[in-house]
Amino acid sequence: MGMYDKLGTLLTEYLETGDLPPIRKKQKAAKPVEAAPKTEKPVPPKIPPALFTDFQTLQFQDLAVVPDLKTCRRAYHTLLKKYHPDTGKTDGTEEAAQNIKAITQAFRNIEEWYAKLIR
Repeated sequence: MGMYDKLGTLLTEYLETGDLPPIRKKQKAAKPVEAAPKTEKPVPPKIPPALFTDFQTLQFQDLAVVPDLKTCRRAYHTLLKKYHPDTGKTDGTEEAAQNIKAITQAFRNIEEWYAKLIR
């Protein structure tokens, strides 16, 4: 039965009864509802016990949240300015030199740890 045959049949029914047939709309097939993908939060890295003293050297007291490398770098530069003989309040004493060495070593250890995490 072609399209014109269907129209003819509908037209004759309308003329005979005076009622329009109900309009049938094509129903779209219901799409299956998919569960939203679970987005996993990135797991913060665990600080090795050997690095706790390094983070404390850079004056990070609360290690509940691991500071990122950018924050560590900022703390490193701030402490270098504090203990540097030209810019800081120290007069180039032996203690200031030892502090600078300790701060530099701590930052290098933290930087290496972050480099291993990225690999």
